[in-house]
Amino acid sequence: MKFLVFLIIIFFFLKAVQTLNGYSIGDKQLYVGRFQKKNERQSEIKRKKDLQRQERMNKYQGVNLYIKNLDDTIDDERLRKEFSKFGTITSARVILSNEILFFILKFSFI
Repeated sequence: MKFLVFLIIIFFFLKAVQTLNGYSIGDKQLYVGRFQKKNERQSEIKRKKDLQRQERMNKYQGVNLYIKNLDDTIDDERLRKEFSKFGTITSARVILSNEILFFILKFSFI
């Protein structure tokens, strides 16, 4: 008899999770699921963020950026410092070009 009651409780639990998880009340979204300890929740959130970051890195891996009209005070080190906030820099180089009618065009590849 106890086993039957246990199965009924599990059935209703699973039905509640399927029906109510993600359900919106006003501007709030419900989470219905198994109770998790704080460290379990944090590790799951960290794993999801790491996975998203890895997918983003794979998506943009090997992409070159071309930047023009840089200020004359920008050098390789400063360029690397400013763009390192957004991810790993494989190479950064500021190249000066004195070509068109003595105008100085400063550009870079990252």
